[in-house]
Amino acid sequence: MGESWFLTVFFLLNGAWVLGGTADAPGWAPRAYETEEVCLERRDFSIATYAETRARNPQAPEARFVCGKGAPASSPDSI
Repeated sequence: MGESWFLTVFFLLNGAWVLGGTADAPGWAPRAYETEEVCLERRDFSIATYAETRARNPQAPEARFVCGKGAPASSPDSI
């Protein structure tokens, strides 16, 4: 098996991007997937699902979902 692909979420809280899974954004820790294709599918699903959440709750923070190879992304601008 090769390197895993990680889906990482970041939330914009108080003007700063915060990594999911931290004390400020619990329950959103990075998740590993076996292939880029699966990671991208899960990313797209997460984006769509979270957009529905924000439509119902406009106070929900902005989020960015990033797939990266080998390790969780370190910033929302990572590719």
